[in-house]
Amino acid sequence: MLGAVEDDAVRARQLYEESVRVFREHGDEHSALLATRNLAAIYAYLGDGERARALYEDNLGRARATHNDRMEASTLGTLAMIALDEGRVEDADSMLKSSLRIHARLRDVLDAAVDLCRFASVLARQGRAATAARLLASFESLGDEVGIRRSGVAEMNETTLAAICTQLDDAALAEAWEQGRKLTIGAAATLALDSETDRRLPVPVADPEYGRHRAAP
Repeated sequence: MLGAVEDDAVRARQLYEESVRVFREHGDEHSALLATRNLAAIYAYLGDGERARALYEDNLGRARATHNDRMEASTLGTLAMIALDEGRVEDADSMLKSSLRIHARLRDVLDAAVDLCRFASVLARQGRAATAARLLASFESLGDEVGIRRSGVAEMNETTLAAICTQLDDAALAEAWEQGRKLTIGAAATLALDSETDRRLPVPVADPEYGRHRAAP
């Protein structure tokens, strides 16, 4: 917690490193994974992207080894955005699909919503602007259901929307946006997962109870 409020990034890194060490000494692997996630983010902030990615990848392996689905999904989402920044669009797409499937299975609306924003970014990069716009609109329609998570993806969503606007005219964007606003989060997740490969696979978001609420227009 001190690391989270420390203004000095180097000191914050030291606090997180100590935190990871102590949690592992006490056998609390879940808390160690949470602290390592923050540590990786600090390394990225300090400009050491390679160390940050190595920590995220180690977290992914540890999460899978301990059957920690939430941490696996969370780490996959972060690694997907690193892959996207590096131009590995297909890798990002694959990791996000895995993350979204897990969040959907866990009925984790907040993190599934963040995955949708990340998917929109990937789709815009792939030239699938209309689908990207629908996903962004579905997220925006959730309103208070996503709460503070909105601020965490605001900058990314602005960049995605700018990319979408270079591919769609005003009429096409308005049509896609209106379609997206009518989607529940479950339907939006199904849309995100819908590809030639995914049509042959069971999609875990088909349950009508998942994300059945949506904000009023």
